[in-house]
Amino acid sequence: MAGGTRPDAGATVHISRLAQWGIIPLPGAKMDPSGQYSTAELRITDLFAANSPADNIQILPHDVVTVEVTQTVSVIGAVQKPGAFPLNTKASVSALEALAMAGGTGPQPAKPQEARILRLVPGQIDRREIPINLQKIQEGKEEDVALRPNDILLVPVSNKKKFGMAFGSALMAAAVGAAIFRPF
Repeated sequence: MAGGTRPDAGATVHISRLAQWGIIPLPGAKMDPSGQYSTAELRITDLFAANSPADNIQILPHDVVTVEVTQTVSVIGAVQKPGAFPLNTKASVSALEALAMAGGTGPQPAKPQEARILRLVPGQIDRREIPINLQKIQEGKEEDVALRPNDILLVPVSNKKKFGMAFGSALMAAAVGAAIFRPF
């Protein structure tokens, strides 16, 4: 009746029911600490796939059905489309999947061998840096790494290559300028 889920829907449906209606007939359902509500969770993909028809329970008066906004992973640095990407129904994505969502490396020169995952540490402000070699992962020489919700994949820009490209462009411009404006 709500029209389905939005594109930014998370992976889980939460249901709360007044205790007077009894415990929700789903595996893992429990009473909340106050004893006033029964609560349960379902994975959206399981519900939509109808793998277990018993999970498609009747919603009773005053039930509250909540679908949280999805978690994201972000990709920044030397990539085509930096930004935050929704996990939707996935619990995680791999580093290569995240890189693909960002359109791959470039247009600026990248150093995929020096990529890092920036991960939140509970109770701390700073993120922990986890070095990964995207180049070796792409070549199949190392195993891909799972990104967690709120992780940031940083693909560094290669300053040497950037400098070389800028120097080469400047040298070419100077040569063209010299050829055009030479004295007769």
